[in-house]
This record gives sequence, structure tokens and C-alpha cells, in this order.
Amino acid sequence: MSSLVNSLKRQNMLLQEENERHANGLDNLASMLNEALLVLDGHDANYVANIRARLGIAQPVSAAVSPPISDAVIEEREMLLAANL
Repeated sequence: MSSLVNSLKRQNMLLQEENERHANGLDNLASMLNEALLVLDGHDANYVANIRARLGIAQPVSAAVSPPISDAVIEEREMLLAANL
């Protein structure tokens, strides 16, 4: 029975380490997204505000933008951006 307990403890430890790696990866991804949005904000503040609203990302305190644009306009801009990449 103790070998089963030891095995389960080891498995739990490995899963916790994996969970920590995934959490760190997600934090890095969120940071990169925020950096990209900050760069885009200078070019199209309304688009960035709408993306932030759709993803539930808080607006920077100093950002003053117009009302969000429609999803159709966002999708059109995303397609144009993808075509230019």
C-alpha cells in the first residue's frame, strides 16, 4: 500500500509542476498580447478597445477612446491584417 501512496504522491508532484509550467506559459502569452495591443493602440485605439472588451482585458487607466466598433468591422480588419502578414 505504501508504494501506491508514494506513486500517487509522485504523480501529484509531477502534475503540480506541469500545472505551474502551463500557468507560466499563459502569463507569458497574456504579457505578449498586452504588449501587442499597446503597440496597436497607437494606430487604431477603437479596434484595440473593442478587442480588449471582447477578451475581458481591462483598459489602461490613461486610455481615452471612442465607443467600440462593431464585430463585423473587427472581423474585416482581422482578415485584412492576416492577408498582409
